[in-house]
This record gives sequence, structure tokens and C-alpha cells, in this order.
Amino acid sequence: MTTNNDSRYLPIQIRLPLRRIRHTLALTALVSCGLARIANAQVTGQVVQQFFVPFPETDFKTSLQAIAIGTTVTTNLETIVSIVVGATNTIIVYDHWEDGYENDLNNPVQASTQIWGDGNTNNGVAPGYPNDILPPGAVITLTNVVTLPRNPSVVKYDGRDRIGATRPVTITRAGWETTIGTLLASATEVYDTSRYGTYFIIPVGTNTTPAIQNFSYSSLYIIAAANGTVVQVDINGDGVMDVTNTLNMGESMFVNGGVLCGATVTASKPVQVHQLTGRIGSNYQSRTFAIRPVSQWDTSYYAPVGTTSASYVHNVFVFNQYLTNITVLYSTQTTNSSFTVTNKSTYKFPMPLNSGAHFYTTNGVTFYAVGANDSGSTTVGNNQNYDWGYALLPAAALTPVVIVGWAPDSADLSANGSPVWVTPTKAATIYVNYSGNYNTGPLVAPNGHRYDTNFTLAAYQFQTIYNATTKTMTGARIFTVDGTTFAAAWGEDPSVAGTGSPYVDAGTGIIPFP
Repeated sequence: MTTNNDSRYLPIQIRLPLRRIRHTLALTALVSCGLARIANAQVTGQVVQQFFVPFPETDFKTSLQAIAIGTTVTTNLETIVSIVVGATNTIIVYDHWEDGYENDLNNPVQASTQIWGDGNTNNGVAPGYPNDILPPGAVITLTNVVTLPRNPSVVKYDGRDRIGATRPVTITRAGWETTIGTLLASATEVYDTSRYGTYFIIPVGTNTTPAIQNFSYSSLYIIAAANGTVVQVDINGDGVMDVTNTLNMGESMFVNGGVLCGATVTASKPVQVHQLTGRIGSNYQSRTFAIRPVSQWDTSYYAPVGTTSASYVHNVFVFNQYLTNITVLYSTQTTNSSFTVTNKSTYKFPMPLNSGAHFYTTNGVTFYAVGANDSGSTTVGNNQNYDWGYALLPAAALTPVVIVGWAPDSADLSANGSPVWVTPTKAATIYVNYSGNYNTGPLVAPNGHRYDTNFTLAAYQFQTIYNATTKTMTGARIFTVDGTTFAAAWGEDPSVAGTGSPYVDAGTGIIPFP
């Protein structure tokens, strides 16, 4: 087996510009709508959120090949960009990177740029919504195969595209190589630029026990929101910057392996950071984490994902950034206790069976935590049946509602396997509207919003939620009516999913809705 010290996995590279699944349309049809749009269109309302799609396909293929040594990763990558609308009168501007970005998203002029949701079919038609009006819960899932090497003259929906919205939306990025399929997949929540930051510390890496089983490959994907962004990466966290690059808007910097727990990313202007990890030499094992800047770390986190099968443990890795040890307290449905996280290291906490958890400090000490599913075995070759990861969200960031992004129960929507996981911060009733449209549904919640089902949960109890009819939770609205906040994630449940196709070895955190 190739070790993480193999020099093939150490270079830093910079890449310069060069289905709800039911609504997935052919890319050619979507692009033709864009080419027919009227130039110099003006967006009704102001763009309040801006996103850049992470994981450029060229770098993503490199990561997959680094993990699946001995297995040929082809040049064809399935790319999914999912946009879910949370409120009426939302307008979306989709700006492709291939022909350069718009100077002003509120006044787009390029023929390839789409404007969706304004009711004007001359400047773009929202996929699945022929009148170009987007109701709450509207789902636009853009799926296409991207062939490498990337030809910029071919417009695709892919990494580095820029998306603007006049009201908050939920965006998810997912993908896999077409031959290996969804058993070596990646998915992540995408933050808007207001959540970017300038200083990041990486919580797990090739030195995180047991690294050989879970993190022998550890890479970074960094994307800039503004021109002239100077990015420095300290790969091993020793205080010495190993590489410095300058990025312009939408440009991506790729660290191809060798990243340790405690590595840092420092930027002169705000950037977005994701980490993709895996086991070198495995066929399928990878986990993806959205990394929040240190300025957004908290003293309290809730973990909505628990262990559902003793054979496939879900671990939470708690990272301590300080030079001294810290004490982290925790509560589950059965236990209140604490553990010590030594300086500049990560503590592995096995989640109990059928319980969520609350991790917190009482002395103002902030920390970070990520969850890694099916990561408990120390036997070489294990930990790759239900492998996925997510970053826990700070309690201060939680809200009483989420709009679920891309969240299929299985790849072809034929079976249950990947639910939405939720746990409340205190005892509460959780309401679920599968369509995401609070004006439709068989039942009426106390706040007047309509819904399909509800769950009464105790503090630290988690609930897995499936849509038995459509086999996808994409676009669902989950909420409380008494202001109780809750944490949510999407990903495979080992007690329900099978180990092969059509199940999806991927997961994401679900960003609270404003």
C-alpha cells in the first residue's frame, strides 16, 4: 500500500481559469435557453447571496485517483449542482466561469448567464418550471457529465460556476466518477460568500488516529471570492507556510494530499475551504468536510448523526486549536460526562447507539468538530461500506428551520438508504413538509404552515427522516414552531442502506435557513 509520505500526494496545484432530481433536464436544453436570452437583462431585486461551486473536476479526479490506486478513474465525472428555493419571489442568476464572470450579477450581459424565477422566459427558464416562477421548495438540480481534460469552450454546470440569489437558497455540490459510481462519491454543502473567512485550521488529517484507516489521503480545495486574494497554506501546522498563491475571483487552489490535522489556510481576502479525505489504496473510501473559518467556531455543537449499527460506528472528531489541553463536556440521551482533548490534536468520540449528542465547553473555549460515518474499525480494508462525513454546525448558527439541499434516499430513487438526520437542542416537535412549500400539505402546524408529518423528540434524540413516496428529501422544509433550534445532516444509514449500488456513500451538513 502507498503511504501518505509518497511524494505523489504532496504537490500543491493551482487551477486557473482555463434530481429535486425530478426536474433534471438535459444540459443542452438548459444552455440553449441561456444562449437565447436577451443581453443586458436586469435582475428584479438585488442579489443578496453569492456562491462559487467548489471542487473543480480536474482536481476532483486527481483526489479520486489518489484514493483508488489500482482502479482506473476515467475522464468522465458526473457533476451535480443542486439549488433549493426557500421563499417566494426568489430570483437566481447562474453565471458560468467558462466565458468569464459577469461584472455585476444584478445586471448580467453575457449570453450564457441564466436568470431564473423572474417570470421572463426570454432571459432563461428555470429547469422544471416552464413559467419561470419558483415557488417555495422549488428544486433545480443540474446534472451533467464533465469530460476531462476540460475544454473551456464547452459550457457545463460544474466547479467554479458562480450563483447569485435575491433571497436565501440552499446549494449542494455532489459528484462521482461515472464508472466507479456513487460508492466513491463526494457531496458537500456550499456556503455563500458571507460565510467565507480568512483563517482556517484543519481538524483531521494524515496524523489523525487511525489515519491509515480513514485519513491517509487528506486534501484541500480553496476557492476565492475576489481578485488578488493571497492564499498561504501551512500543510503540517508547524507555523511555516509551505505554499503561497494569488487567486482571482472563482479561482481554485488545490492541495493534493499530505495535509495534517492542525494545518492552516490564511488568506488576504475571504475564501471557502473544503477538505476531501480518504484511505489510499481503497476502492471506495472518502469523506468530505466543509471547513468553517476559526472566527466562526463555537463553544457548543450538536451532533444529529448517531451510530445505528455497532459494526459501523459513527465517530465525532473534536479538534483543539490551543497549545494547552481543553476539557469538552458532552450529553447524550444516556450519559453526561467529559473528555480531554490534548493540545493541537483531535479526540475521537464514538457516538452511542441511537442517540445524538451535545458537545460544549463552559469556559469560553472554542473548538471544531466533524463527523465521520463508518470510521470505527482498526482492521485494514474496513470503514468503506458507509463512508461519509460532515462538519458539525455551531449551536449559535442553528435556526428553527432548514431547507434540505440535494438529499436522495438512493441514486436512482428506488430505495431508502440516506435519510435526513435531525436532533433538537431541547425537547421539541419537529415538523416536516416534504415538498418544501409551506402553503401545501395535508396538515396545519400551530404557526399556520402546512406539513406532512411530525416527530416529538427529546433533547439529544435523533430522528432519521425519509420520504417513502418519492425516495428523496431534496427540497424538504423541516421546522419547529416554538423557536427551538436543531441540527441536521444528510447521509447514509448503515442500518437501512445496502453496501452497493444504488446507495450513495456521501453526506452533507444542512445549513440552517436564515
